Parts: sequence; structure tokens; C-alpha cells
Amino acid sequence: MLNIMNEYVNYTSKTIDKYMKYIFEKGYDKGIMDKYTQTYIEYRYGDYVENPNKQNVCKNINNELDKLTSSLVGEKDQKFLEIVEAFYKCMFDLDSLYVLEKQTKAIQEIAKLRKNLLGIENPDFAGSFTQMVREDIQKKKLFIDGLKSETFDIKCTRFNGNKDILKVNLTNNIKFPNLYSDIAIEKAAQRDVIDEDLTLIKYALTCKRVVEDIITYNFETKYLLNLPKSIVDKKSKLSRLMTIIDNEYVVDKIRIVINFDTFDRFRTYIFELMKRGFIFDIFLDDKFNYSSDNIEYLVTFEKIFMLKDKYYYKDMTKNGTIKGRIEIVDGVV
Repeated sequence: MLNIMNEYVNYTSKTIDKYMKYIFEKGYDKGIMDKYTQTYIEYRYGDYVENPNKQNVCKNINNELDKLTSSLVGEKDQKFLEIVEAFYKCMFDLDSLYVLEKQTKAIQEIAKLRKNLLGIENPDFAGSFTQMVREDIQKKKLFIDGLKSETFDIKCTRFNGNKDILKVNLTNNIKFPNLYSDIAIEKAAQRDVIDEDLTLIKYALTCKRVVEDIITYNFETKYLLNLPKSIVDKKSKLSRLMTIIDNEYVVDKIRIVINFDTFDRFRTYIFELMKRGFIFDIFLDDKFNYSSDNIEYLVTFEKIFMLKDKYYYKDMTKNGTIKGRIEIVDGVV
């Protein structure tokens, strides 16, 4: 399965490398510039800002580029490093998908820096570089738009009234004959094989949404995605599913929800996925029994969803090790 974020980030890295070759010509130093590219990518697409917005993300990137330059002094001439840093500080606006004015100003600044810092003057540079950048931006847009489905979409609703936690459901525009009732259609979709394939589609469309969030500096929204029990027992299909979201910038935005029965049957698999960085929430279904052993396992989950009418409600909400993780829900998550 395609990992959308990996593809997008890898393409962005390649375009930055291409731009630096074009800007520096014979002065291009791949070893040094790879380090600057890596720093830019990490702090542009990673969630490292306390109050994430466009201005703060840009400021944080510039701070990290400053730190990198200081750390590389001795490995390379300081003046050269400062020149490289000046160009990388233009990447933030150059990398924008939707603000043409910012890109134009960044290209003008790069042309000026190229003349003043590198001593390279070419009257055709700005025009040819603009064409290169716009072609790459168009390819990125086509990549994102090409991930849309004419048949399926996702519907995201606030979970427990929290605007930053969204519950994801898959919707479709398939036209069924009138002889099929909504209940019959829903039951068919819940059959294991169909449910598993629909889950793959839901995860892919959610990952697309996460990429769009990150591109527009939204690092706060998290998405709740159910993991059917039947898919956990199928290693090949489970691997395909996890591949979709297996990216350091995406996993922080996804919360995989399983019920206790699934965890109890496949806890080895679940713990392996946790070790790989995937974040899980758990719903306490009828298979859950209140015991010290089970409580010990619950601390590995970020959130614990439970019904208020359960016999263990008071004990759970008083337990100091897990009470901060508990969220009361009205029904199955």
C-alpha cells in the first residue's frame, strides 16, 4: 500500500536537492546540503512547536537551521555554511502549495542572494527557476488530488465534543437498488472481508487528510480509527494497513481504537505495533474484567473508553494509574 506522507516528503526532499544544485552549480556540496534538507523537512513536517501556526513553524525552522550551522563549523568553512543557511531559510515560502505571492518573493530573494553571496549572475535564472518550482508544485497538487476517491470519502465528527479529536467514518456514494434496505447494506459491509477492505480505504483517506493538515500547519487535530479484530489475525493485510500510516509525522496524528476482546486475543501483535510507535486507544467491551492484571495492561493505552453503567466504573475512575486516561462514552467507539 502507498504511504502518502513518505511519498510527499521524499518528493519534497528531492526537489530541494534539485534546487540547491541549480542555485549553487559547481559549489553544490551534497553532504552538507543533505543535512540542511533533513533539518528543514524534520521541523517543517514534524510537530515541534507549542503553538503551531505558519509563523511559529517558520521561526522554529530558522532557529534549527541556525543551530545546525553552529554545529557544522569546523567540518566546513563557516562563511559557506552561513550562505547555505541563507538559501534554506527561503525554502519555507518556496515549499508552499497555495501561496503564489510568497513563492514569487522567495524566488526573487534567492536570485538576489545568488548574485550577492555566490557571485553568480544570470538574467534568465529567475524565470527558469520559477518554471521549475511551479512544475514541482503542480506535481504535488496533482499527487494530493489524485488520492481522492469518486466512490468513498471520510466523515469526521468531533469526539466527545473535542474539536481536536475527530472520529472517522467511511462514507460512499454507491447507488444501491431500492430492494436493498439500509440495514441489509450495513450488515453486508460488516462482513469481515468487506470490512477489512473498507478499513484499508478509510486509513488511506485519513492519511491523505493528515497530509493536508500538516501542509496547512494544522498539527493539533488527531483522528480516531477503528481496527477490526479480523484484520489483526491476518498478518499480510495488517502489514498493508500499517504501511499506510507508518510515518513519523503521521503516527502522532492517528489513534487506533481497538476493543478489549481484540487486545486480549492479540496482545502480542498489539504490543509489537506499540513498540513501532503506533498509538492505541482501547474500548472496554463486555470481555473486560476488572482485575489488577488487566489494569496493568491498560496503562499502555493513551485513552481508555468505557461506559458509565459498568460495575467497575467507580473503581476505575479512582485508580491513580489510569484515571487520567479514562473517557466516558455513550456507546461503542
